[in-house]
Amino acid sequence: MLLMGGITVGCGSGVKDVRVTLLPTHRLNPDESGAPLSVIVRVYQLKNRERFERADFRALWKNDEKVLEGDLLERQEVTVYPETKTSVELQVDQKKGVQFLGIMALFRKPEGELWRQVTSSDVSSWVPFRTPRVKFVLDEHTIKLKD
Repeated sequence: MLLMGGITVGCGSGVKDVRVTLLPTHRLNPDESGAPLSVIVRVYQLKNRERFERADFRALWKNDEKVLEGDLLERQEVTVYPETKTSVELQVDQKKGVQFLGIMALFRKPEGELWRQVTSSDVSSWVPFRTPRVKFVLDEHTIKLKD
């Protein structure tokens, strides 16, 4: 599932700008006839990844605050359209305990565990003075971290 690059505030603040880029294919979230459809994607800033990784698709979609309990620090939601690159700009505050970024997509027919992804939010090893970036490919009913 998204991120890393530039410093948004003074040194040592712990707040970093991060760009999550969503790269949908022409086959995104197909209907019964195979026509691609838009999909809603949520980007979570998390303290821990375990609750996110164990969560059931429906429970997370319907009641994420309860399911994620104290691990959820921030959430953004965006609609992604077939073949239309979408970026989500985050301000990751590691002093608040943000350790992971979780991504989930409300696919019509989610496949296995590929309706979600999680990645570390640690930007310390990233190139200074450049906004960190994480990219995800959305294809059919799956989301995958792009190398």
